[in-house]
Parts: sequence; structure tokens; C-alpha cells
Amino acid sequence: MPKSTPFITLILLSVITTACNLPTRQKTASQVTQPPGNRLVEAYPVDTLFSEFYAFFGGEGTLGPTISPLIESGNLKIQYAEAGMMVYDPLTTGSKRFQLAPLGIMLGVAEPPVPDPGKPEVRYLNGHVIYAPFEPMYERLGGARFVGRPLTEVHHNPEKRRIEQYFENLGFYQLEDDQAGKVYLLAYGAFVCDRQCRYQPPSASIPSQTPYLPEPFASTTAQMGFDFVGLTLTQPYLAEDGKMEVIFQNVVMVLDTAGSVEKRAIEFSFRIWLPEVILLSDMSLPGEELKLSERTWLPLIVTIRPGDRKPVLMRVIPQVWLPLVMKSGVLSLDTASLRPIVTLVGIQAQPPVDRRNDPLMVFYKVEGDKGYNVPVYFDAYLRQFGGLELVGRPITEVFPLEDGVFRQCFTNLCLDFNVNAPDSEKLKIAPLGLEYKERYYQATSTLPRTKTLNNLRIEVWESKPYVAPDAGQEIRVVVYKEDVPLKNQKPVLTVTMPDNRRQVLVMEPTDERGETSLELPSIAAQNGTLIIYEVCLEGTGGEPLCVGDQYLIWGNP
Repeated sequence: MPKSTPFITLILLSVITTACNLPTRQKTASQVTQPPGNRLVEAYPVDTLFSEFYAFFGGEGTLGPTISPLIESGNLKIQYAEAGMMVYDPLTTGSKRFQLAPLGIMLGVAEPPVPDPGKPEVRYLNGHVIYAPFEPMYERLGGARFVGRPLTEVHHNPEKRRIEQYFENLGFYQLEDDQAGKVYLLAYGAFVCDRQCRYQPPSASIPSQTPYLPEPFASTTAQMGFDFVGLTLTQPYLAEDGKMEVIFQNVVMVLDTAGSVEKRAIEFSFRIWLPEVILLSDMSLPGEELKLSERTWLPLIVTIRPGDRKPVLMRVIPQVWLPLVMKSGVLSLDTASLRPIVTLVGIQAQPPVDRRNDPLMVFYKVEGDKGYNVPVYFDAYLRQFGGLELVGRPITEVFPLEDGVFRQCFTNLCLDFNVNAPDSEKLKIAPLGLEYKERYYQATSTLPRTKTLNNLRIEVWESKPYVAPDAGQEIRVVVYKEDVPLKNQKPVLTVTMPDNRRQVLVMEPTDERGETSLELPSIAAQNGTLIIYEVCLEGTGGEPLCVGDQYLIWGNP
């Protein structure tokens, strides 16, 4: 492997003197353009009460079409749009009379806060970092005033093939293969209004109430950040060494499942806003708090201790098109670690060297007085994420990879420095996860989730990417013909059980939305078991149209 050159020092010096901040994802101008959905009834015009408020956000091009008539609920007047719910409260004054309802909070997706990165170029609010490509649109739509505060970190959703972040009132996403970087709004309004609005949003815009990754992978990923781990390439699966593993674009995360199966957790509080809420459940919870006021919109703070499965049920009074809410919060105290993949993908460690007398280098000893020289720029970048404790000790010096690109490798990952890239893109984690997946991952399901044959299209998805051994799973299917929902189709569902038995089930006919679903009973299997399923529909000409996927058994019964 080639040795480093003094030219590296000159490169790093120029970077430090011209760009004071560590690399972050470049902020670019974003657009909000809602993809079209399928309306199952005649369109509703925006009510004159909300016409100016709707236009302020960009109208249908931003919030999507209005999908309900004007609804009166006590003093409130509301109207649903695809991306949110507009609210008029005559009891308040000024501009606060018009607001967007906090539907994001009602989805129950809020995550625990992450540490403040302490960087001036990073927008940190409510315990979360606003994803840089979302910032321009966040500000254009009114920031915290109308979009609300962030509820989550940015995440990659492989199921929807999107980059997503949830806020209190609106949700943002980008399609992972969209080179233009357009920003869309999640279909909060259509998801909450559901069948009462009789509107089917684009599948890519439907919010996800269950994290794609189970704990502790979800919280560990949130702490590291999307820019660190990259795209999620696999679901959790059992690797050959018996460890639970998730492959990301840049790193591989593992959890040793040989220890106690008892899930440890801590309690935390979360806040829900609903119009005129009352507590219905007579099952008291430890540490429960309920704060009521005379305001139309009031906070409800509930603390739930893991292990207590009693639900908190709430009802909206008077009736308004909002769902029942049931939410619990659990944080795993276990953390996933990074697998040492660098040598596994064929990169050889270099022999340790002497300390270089260079103020732009940090020297790490590994054998006596020998070790590796790490550029201070690299070292500062890694310290944002936990330093060598997370990435492992260095195993190479900086070496040229290709024209204008230099690399240094650590036990768990490599850093690439591109001289010709923009300042914010010069230093990146090498995408070694892609190569690791090609070498070691064996896919268990090769069927696509969506397939089209002779203008007939079928899509399949599960309600949750993972379920506990004592929990059921809902499989959902939608059928279109020439992009129009197709009624009275009977898909056949085949589930492969852990003992390789195949269970064949005929689903109910599709409804006017082209949808049908089937609730699978619980499957008592070990954590890490993948359940493979297939859905087939008789296509035109007698040729079957088959799709499928898999979900994970994970959690305590």
C-alpha cells in the first residue's frame, strides 16, 4: 500500500485555513412539489376561510390538495390538506388564529433528544438537528411557527426509499434516487384523516409510525447521525457469528445477542397536543401526569414505565376527524457497536510508524513508540461521533487512493479526503458497507415489493418492519390497473414459517381504493428470525403477478 506524502499536510493546511468548520452536508436550495395522489371522490375546494393561509404555503403545490370539506369542532374550524390540517381558532388573536395542527406529534414518532453538536452551521432545535437540505424549506414555510419543532433525527427509510424527518406539524422527505434533491412533504393530513377523506396519497409520502430499525439500532443510529452511517442497506439479520447485524452504506452495526434477552429500558416523558382531551382509561400508570387547562389546545404529559403494558386511551371532544392515540416510550440501555469491517473487505493494515514532527498531525501509539499519524482535521471530525472509541484505532497512515483522493483507515471505517470536492464534501466516510454487503450478505427474499405486468400493478407492505414474538403482523396489498385502483381482486398470501412450512391464505377482495389486508397471528420465534412472505395475483393471460418481502421477529413477548 503506498505511503503518505508531505503533500497531504499542504492539503490539510489549506482546508483548515479556508474552511473553519468541519464538513457538513451542503445546504442547497430545495423545492416542495407534491407528487399526485389518487382522489376517490370529487375534489374539495379550499374553503374561503383558509384560502389566504393555504396560499401562503404555496397552495396545492406544497400542501397538496384539500381533501375534506370545512369541519367545525366546537370553536375550531378545520380543513384537511394532503400534508397537514389547517386550523382556525377565533378565540385567539392576530396571526395565531390560523395554525397547522400538530399531527406529527399524534403519530407518536418522537425520539429522545441527541446531544447538541455545538457547531454554528448546524441548526439544533428541540434536541434534534434539522437536516441541512431541509433547512431552506423549513424556513420558507415558517420554521417553528408553522412547521413546528423537529421530533426526530433525519433517517433513511429503505422501505419507502426516502430520506425523512418528522416535525410537529409537517414532515419532510427526499427520494433517495432523486438527483435534483427535491423536498416533499409527508402526507400527514391524508394519513390521519384516512378513509374519512377518501384520498389515497402517493405511497412514497405515507408516514411511518414504526421505526424501520428496532432498538438498540434505532437510537444508536440517531446518535451517530445519517451522514455518519449512510443509507440503510439491510434489515437486522443474524450473521454467521450469531450476532445481530445491520449493514449501512458506510458502516456495519452489530449487537451481541448472546447475553440476557431481557429488554432493559428507562422511562421518559413525551408531550401530545389534542383538542379538548380527556383520559378514558381507568388503568392508572406509574408516574402518570395529566395537565388540563381551559385552552382549546392543551398539553398532555404521560410518563410510561416499560413493563407496564396498560394503554393510555384518549378521546377528542367534540368528535373531530382525529384518531385514538395510544403511545408508549421505551429506550433501550443496550447499544449497538460497529463491526471491524475494514480488513474484512480486503484493506490491509500498514505497519505502525514513528511520530511525525508536524503540528497538523495527532499521533496515536499502538506498539511501543510506534503508531499512526492522524491529521488533526480527521481527528476533530471523528471526535464529533465519539472518536477512536467508536471507530477503532488507526491501522494505516494517510495514503493516496486515486487522483486527488486520499484515504486513512481505522479498525471500523475509512475516511476519504477529496481535494477537488466542495469544502463541505471534502471529508467523507468511505462507503465500505456496500462492499461488505456484496461479500457477506445473503438475501433471504428476492421478490420485489412492487411489480407491473400488462398495466396491472401490485404493491405489498407490512404494517411494521418488526414485531415481537407475541404480536401479530398486518400485510397490506394495493392493486392498480393503469394507475386506477382495482376492486374485487383476491390476492393469495404465502408465509414461510420458521420451520420452512408454507402457510397459504386467500386475502379479502380489494376495496374501492384497490386495497386489502390480512392480519397474521403471532409467530413464536427467536429474536432475529426473518419471516418471508409472498403475495400473488392472477395477471392477464393467466400469468401470475407476485411480490413479496420479509419482516423481523424482535422484542420480548
